[in-house]
Amino acid sequence: MDLANSLPDDPVAPELARVIYALTEHVSPLYDEILCLRHGVVYLHGQMPDGIKNYLLDRAAKLESIRFIFANEVIMEGVNLPFDSVFILELRTKRRSALINLIGRASRLNYVFGDRPHLKRLSPQVIFAESKWTRSKPTMTNAIAELHSVGFKDRGDNLRIKKSKGESLSDKESKRLDFEDSLIRSSSQPNDNLEILLDRSGLRSLYENWEDAKVEIAKRLNTFEAYPEISVLELICRYFIDGGFVFSTPYLRVGKLRRQLPFYESYLRDKSSKSLSQRLASDISLWKRKAETTHDYLYVGRSFGEINYQGLIDGECSYVDIRQKNNAELPALFLAKYKTEDDYLGFTLSRFVRVLFKTGHIDPEQYYMFLYGTSDKESVGLIQAGVPLSLITMLKERNLLNEIGFDQYGNISISAELRHFSNEVDDYTRFEIDQFNIS
Repeated sequence: MDLANSLPDDPVAPELARVIYALTEHVSPLYDEILCLRHGVVYLHGQMPDGIKNYLLDRAAKLESIRFIFANEVIMEGVNLPFDSVFILELRTKRRSALINLIGRASRLNYVFGDRPHLKRLSPQVIFAESKWTRSKPTMTNAIAELHSVGFKDRGDNLRIKKSKGESLSDKESKRLDFEDSLIRSSSQPNDNLEILLDRSGLRSLYENWEDAKVEIAKRLNTFEAYPEISVLELICRYFIDGGFVFSTPYLRVGKLRRQLPFYESYLRDKSSKSLSQRLASDISLWKRKAETTHDYLYVGRSFGEINYQGLIDGECSYVDIRQKNNAELPALFLAKYKTEDDYLGFTLSRFVRVLFKTGHIDPEQYYMFLYGTSDKESVGLIQAGVPLSLITMLKERNLLNEIGFDQYGNISISAELRHFSNEVDDYTRFEIDQFNIS
């Protein structure tokens, strides 16, 4: 925002105006990304919804009116964009391989030797700039020195290498190797063995004492009855959480699911029935009303958190006080919250859901509804192939879903009518459709 506000207030190019309009429609007219884009600046980070992030990446690569990109290291890795210069304002590592990968974002060879060669880009500017964002360690000086070093060192976190060298392992490390060996031995056995299924489920890392937890979970799965009218989240609590299970430190949040059920039930309903812009407008309005009468803090995750649940700057700061935020900041904060919650549902709670499905405690409709937001088989197949639910919903509403499907090789293909239709919609929807326009 500092950079955008310091740039001239020039007229917005037509192609950039289309991007701004799309974000206004699909996100929020208050979204601070729009304020940046008006000055040719875009910011990217891992807590943005994948669809919005990929859309902005694509437009940043194609539009000359987008001149500046702010991003963290994670987003930059593997991204091919026509950068002339890279300014490194903050470092999380001084490892040589990571630094080379980072500065290699400038002057990608497909832009240097493309249709219009730009040989001057073979010598890009890479600037290490200490600033108010720079952490004390590693220092810029040390990082630059690391770039000029020769050779590399093996990382010493491979337990099997440590064991082969005769190095001592902790009790926890030995148990981890034993568990891995047991999985290898059981690799040829079918999943109908409940103990093997649980070991393969990925649940082990969630519990402090997996062997004891596994015995109790297996007992519950064999004795508790499940009923179709019971929600999937309620079943997760009954089979895997209630009754004194102790969860490992990274997953302490799982143990709180019982009291968070109303929130997640509502979150899943809204995600499957409302557009992103509708959810944002509704949630921001709700929380602004709550802030007037309560001191509840908004959970956004550690990446954007500023305070703990008590409102203090202490310990794990995963919350924000929205009373301290202006209207332009709120959409981005709620987008970060959505991404945090989606990752929690998709990478953590989904492990329980897959076990419930494989053991017959939930039916396919419940399973698909939890994972994909729809139980329609055709829609599920398209989502699994990479088609966004938002696009599927829009095509259904316009009776165009039969214009997208699979070719003889199992790839997504679209009809000529849908290609024509993509020229009549907003820029974001066009981007979603054009991803599958590969003919």
